[in-house]
Amino acid sequence: MKKSFYLMAAFLVAMVGCNKEPQAGPGQDDASGDAVYMSFKVSTLETKSSTEDDGTSDANPDFEIGSADENAVNSLQLFITKTDGTIVTQSTGMTPVGQIGNSISYVAKLNAAPFLDENKQSKDGTYNVYIYANMSLADETTFNLDATTTLAEDNLTENIAQAKAFIMTNADNDNQTTIPEDLSPYTVESNPLNLGTFNLERTAARFDYGQAVTNDKYTVIKDKDGNPVLDVQLTDIALVNLSKSYYHFRRVSATGTNVNWAVGGRETQNNYVVDTDWELKSSAKANVADLPENFLYPLNANDESGLSWTALSSITTADNYEAETDDRNYKVWRYATENTIAGGTDNQINAASTGVVFRAKFVPAASCPEALKTAINAATDPLYVFQNTLYGTWEMVVEAAANPELVALKAAVDKCKTADGAADATKLAEAGFTRFTPRTVGTETGYYTTYYYWNRHNDNNIADSMGEMEFAVVRNNVYKLAVTKISRLGHPYQPDPENPDPDPDPIDPTDPDESLEYYFEVSVKVLPWVVRINNIEF
Repeated sequence: MKKSFYLMAAFLVAMVGCNKEPQAGPGQDDASGDAVYMSFKVSTLETKSSTEDDGTSDANPDFEIGSADENAVNSLQLFITKTDGTIVTQSTGMTPVGQIGNSISYVAKLNAAPFLDENKQSKDGTYNVYIYANMSLADETTFNLDATTTLAEDNLTENIAQAKAFIMTNADNDNQTTIPEDLSPYTVESNPLNLGTFNLERTAARFDYGQAVTNDKYTVIKDKDGNPVLDVQLTDIALVNLSKSYYHFRRVSATGTNVNWAVGGRETQNNYVVDTDWELKSSAKANVADLPENFLYPLNANDESGLSWTALSSITTADNYEAETDDRNYKVWRYATENTIAGGTDNQINAASTGVVFRAKFVPAASCPEALKTAINAATDPLYVFQNTLYGTWEMVVEAAANPELVALKAAVDKCKTADGAADATKLAEAGFTRFTPRTVGTETGYYTTYYYWNRHNDNNIADSMGEMEFAVVRNNVYKLAVTKISRLGHPYQPDPENPDPDPDPIDPTDPDESLEYYFEVSVKVLPWVVRINNIEF
């Protein structure tokens, strides 16, 4: 579910004076006119958006205050534009003057000249107010409402989400103000013109991880009596399809395109947050070959070596989420840029969506046969799986196929066995076999499998039908992930594309994000920040 998250009151205590002088822009030279002072408030409303008004939130509580590093504001810049977004003027100085309830007041110094005609009379009218928090505009000489930032690398904590300097901008489009005919009363700092109250939001999202099962270990294969044979233990996590670009100011529209879009407009259950790549994603399947150009860590189903893996054991930073019951003990994993998909739900495909990849290692379970346990621990020969049964080495597969009761296994072996009895790798997947070759991760050599989860933003809770904005990453949301169930082995982990393991069901970039073939379950919570609990099941 979606909630409208605004900066929480607790973080305002950490706000400090904003004395940074912005780059000169239109109407900023004080020599060209008298200064005018305007006051405004940065609000910390805790209002839910219309997507949460039905009261079905799965998060309790449904907001997260955030850390001091995420909440601090060390610079603030105010821009006044015409209603079409054309810059009129911007602040040349900023002074915090106090906190009242959930908001902090500021007084901004601006040049009066842009509001005056040739006779020094005010050109009264309606204007829009835009605010940047913690963002340097040193490289920009003019304000640009359609400005975007493009990342060359995954360095969000050095720019967007820098500690104590998280970039924030207007959270909605309720930002109009009227400039009066007479500005002369407001030419002294002690009597500023009141512009009103404005809500801010962070320009990136956050992913957290919580351990739902002891030691992140899940039984995926059992014997005929239901005894555990093989466990997998989650070891690492990585992001796939991280958007390179983002708009400085959030915008929404009915279709996810630029048609009648609203800058800072409210997200609802029936509209889209617009992505910088909306045009390409409007026909995602037709443009699937071009989509990787827009992502860091683009999806490559045959090569996971380009991903940036994080060991789950290294995710130790506590979140600020205090649920009534939180036995998952979520920790902060990483930040991510916004990624939404325009047009119909058919465009929500693997190649266009941001996903999370989990890596897990084979661990012999309590009832694992001794020969199979020896093969797993030795980690020298490929192991083979057929119909979610791990038979072991190829020799062990052939031996098992001699059992007259295993008719399907014998047929599969016959289909891909060579004249000398070896396995023909080119026929394994077609016959239904998945092969796992020993891989070395860090200092450990073993058998690894991967699971792909496509991030849910607005879950419609219908397993076989995608809803608008169901798969997305939206700024100012906290996605709290917990793997609650793994019921079978996933894909072979393949860091070496030169020697990929056969996989009967590989990730296909054109596959829809919604699938009935669930074998990995993730719980995701999004909080305000907006909290979303996503229970992931594989």
